[in-house]
Amino acid sequence: MKKIKLTKVIASTLMVASILALNPIRANAEWRKDSKGWWYAVGNSYYKNQWKQIGGDWYYFGYNGYLVQNRIEDGYYLNSDGAWATGSEEIQAYAKILTNPRLLKDKYGLSIPNSLIKSNTSYSADIVDINKDGIYEALVGSETSHADAKTSVFTYKNGNIQFAGDLGNDVYYSEKQNVLLGSVMFQGNQNGGVYKLEDGKLIKVHSFELINNLFKESYVIDGESVTKEQSNKFFEQYGENNMYIRK
Repeated sequence: MKKIKLTKVIASTLMVASILALNPIRANAEWRKDSKGWWYAVGNSYYKNQWKQIGGDWYYFGYNGYLVQNRIEDGYYLNSDGAWATGSEEIQAYAKILTNPRLLKDKYGLSIPNSLIKSNTSYSADIVDINKDGIYEALVGSETSHADAKTSVFTYKNGNIQFAGDLGNDVYYSEKQNVLLGSVMFQGNQNGGVYKLEDGKLIKVHSFELINNLFKESYVIDGESVTKEQSNKFFEQYGENNMYIRK
């Protein structure tokens, strides 16, 4: 959604607000939360796939109705509370390049279909301060098919966006260890690694290969076969409440 479009949404909302002020409608509207996140209930329904102004702030609700947080959506930054905000210098820079799919493909190698380039479709990004240094990173998912699906990581240094590296299509962020867990999943097999951000680049510190299907079950950590219990213990060190970046 382009900025002019959001401006029109704001104008329309103000008009509706004026009408409602003259003709108040009673509705049981309230914030609600479950294990997956926040949503906004309105009577027997809820907001989804749309921007909404609530209590003076703008919010975006995804296709499943949950509040979008720590993310750039349609060129706009949604902070940790889910509210539309200007964001820091690097976040503004990320928001700008995300509106240019051709640049993302030609300069940074993202897997972007030609149809989205022709339509100039804006991309989204999850915003995370990976190593807690005060500089936020942007994680951008892209794919033309399952075979080339990936998550590209960008950081910011000396006033410039810097490409840090690519991960698989399945990514977690561990706040406990300040690392990313990235992998590729296919038919019960999961191959990936644990990555830290160092000097603007992703550095793999561990690798893993997990196979759990009808024909085979095996667990390999850093090239060595381990038991299921040892594998579980390895992943426990990264905490249970990791941020799921990509599904």
